[in-house]
Amino acid sequence: MAAGKLLVPITLFLALLVAGFPDVANKDKPQRGEWDFKLQKVWEIARAGDDVLGRPQGIAVSDDGTLYVSDDANRIDYIVSPGGRLIRSFAKRGEGPGEVQRHGRFFLADSRVIVADMGRIHYFTKEGGYLRTVQKDCEPRAFIDENRLIDAPLSAVFLPEGKGQIRLCDLRSGKDTVISEFSAFEGGIARNDGRVEVDIIVPLFSPLMTVGYSRDRLYWGMSDRYMIRVTDLEGRRITSFSVDRKKTTVSAKDKREYFKSDNMPAEMLQQIVDGLPDEVTCFHRIEVHDNLVFVYVPEIDLDNKSLRTRQIDLFSPEGRYLYKAHLNFGKDRTPLFSPLQNIVIRDGFLYAVLQDDEDRVLLAKYRISLPTP
Repeated sequence: MAAGKLLVPITLFLALLVAGFPDVANKDKPQRGEWDFKLQKVWEIARAGDDVLGRPQGIAVSDDGTLYVSDDANRIDYIVSPGGRLIRSFAKRGEGPGEVQRHGRFFLADSRVIVADMGRIHYFTKEGGYLRTVQKDCEPRAFIDENRLIDAPLSAVFLPEGKGQIRLCDLRSGKDTVISEFSAFEGGIARNDGRVEVDIIVPLFSPLMTVGYSRDRLYWGMSDRYMIRVTDLEGRRITSFSVDRKKTTVSAKDKREYFKSDNMPAEMLQQIVDGLPDEVTCFHRIEVHDNLVFVYVPEIDLDNKSLRTRQIDLFSPEGRYLYKAHLNFGKDRTPLFSPLQNIVIRDGFLYAVLQDDEDRVLLAKYRISLPTP
């Protein structure tokens, strides 16, 4: 009888042990040291045809090296050849067929260019021709194919009790399958009498659900803790890994200066500053290249009130911390940060949106050297 009474507590303890501790716990010291990508510039452009690049918020690269560039300032998307030449523009902002209201990131699947919009998903050919629009209220994080996507919310603002789900959505059948559930962070939200007035999402400050996908595996975790879980598309646990890294602290003054704006009421600003953590998040993107897991680490330049990516941590498929890599584009080139995707690695090349010391925005292609697992 005594053994039976102990069964539930022991089972609960084991469940918490599995959920709370990683399979691979890494020290903040890569096993193989630093990795040099050996950036070799192939080309660099400041224009897309006659248009001066404004502020590209997201880029994607196809198998043949064609680039798809979303320029938020110019309110249009561009298709750029592998050699850096403008092919055409497409997906202009608007509400008509083939037009986009608010751009999310690009996705490439089954020879389609997919654009996530407000409650809609738009499909284009690789040449930029409009195909169709599907109504779907979701936050796409990856496409398995043109009809199946991974959906997961970034912010807790519309989540009941701060609980979120990672779902596999089948657009053809309309069936949504829950892969996993998680607790979402509620900071950075200004409220008035319980009503949400503004929800601020900043990858550096706001702990966000970060999701990567490759070969029927999901890599995901809340960015306030360096813990990444790996599951299959049915939610079965494969592994998890972590890095024991000291967090960077940020003062209330630094946060206030970062968000200070003439258009934001002082009371609202204070609510946001009070709601955000005093520590920088651990990562903001997870990708897989050549069977290595790339985790992008953000950093802040408080003097210029800007975010950037300077470091990428590289892990084995099992989660062993192998390399620490730094991105160095030269003294007069700084990566222009975007919460979408302004640095892309594809087939031995790296594509980046940069800003030079004259504040020109540049799109550049580099040949790089990648390690092996």
